[in-house]
Amino acid sequence: MDALKQRVAQEVERLADDLTALSHDIHAHPELAFEETHAAERLQRFLDAQGFRVEAKVGGLATAFRATLETGTGGPTLAILCEYDALPGVGHACGHNVIAAAGAGAAAALMAARDGLPAG
Repeated sequence: MDALKQRVAQEVERLADDLTALSHDIHAHPELAFEETHAAERLQRFLDAQGFRVEAKVGGLATAFRATLETGTGGPTLAILCEYDALPGVGHACGHNVIAAAGAGAAAALMAARDGLPAG
């Protein structure tokens, strides 16, 4: 398991600049709940570039999406929630830009290490 942890940590380090840029971009474009089209699009592009299958407008919501990775192992399902809306009059002082980038980064790091993940 130590080798797997090291691989995930290396992947996070490799993506650090992209994740920081993603967080800063979302922060620079605060959008209220159900209006966060810029943030949703940026996250979808990032995850698509990492090899995820991205579905837009999930659940009938224009700003909701699902990014999936099929491993074919029949093992457990892991879900990561990314919040990316801002607060009225406050912007991203709530930290959702960081939560979104951290969630996308965690998913991307697991994607890179998926071959070492234990099978179900």
